[in-house]
Amino acid sequence: MTTAEEQSEVLNDDSGIDLDLKNPYVAALLAWIVPGLGHFYQGRTAKAITIFVAVTILFISGYQMGGGKVVYCSFTSEDLRWQFVGQFFLGSAAVPAIVQNRSLRSQQQRSDNVNLLWNGFLAPPTSTRELNEWNREYHSFFQMGTLYTLVAGLLNLFAIYDAYGGPGVWHDPVQRKKRLAAAAEAAGTEAS
Repeated sequence: MTTAEEQSEVLNDDSGIDLDLKNPYVAALLAWIVPGLGHFYQGRTAKAITIFVAVTILFISGYQMGGGKVVYCSFTSEDLRWQFVGQFFLGSAAVPAIVQNRSLRSQQQRSDNVNLLWNGFLAPPTSTRELNEWNREYHSFFQMGTLYTLVAGLLNLFAIYDAYGGPGVWHDPVQRKKRLAAAAEAAGTEAS
């Protein structure tokens, strides 16, 4: 005969975590929009707060280091901004940059007169000369700020994956089923 405590140990072993992830697609989308929001949706509040604080501090630090100029979307031959691929995973910070890029490029194709949206918030440089001025003005802080915001985006990519798939815990499903069946059988014989 097994005691209730032994049954509890069998059911709560380290072979897996029973966690209600709700709708993983919604959780992943929310985690992309605002870091940690997907985890909050799933009821994992401590993890949500940790992710939000870590990603936000890293992003704001980098953004301030680069004078607010380090997050922008540009894939032209003069300015191939490959770092934006990582920054894209910051979601709500990436969308205005994409809108600015599309607006600027369409204006440049139509005429020489350029009017940036939102006073240039997250806008790409309008010329190579302007990009060179940013690099001269902020020196290595421009590159460090870019790196910080890139790492913040990649960190949020891991958080998005965690919101979608749950904690990365390996367990052998066959062994777990056997243990759960044994525990259920023991509970059934004890009840009889």
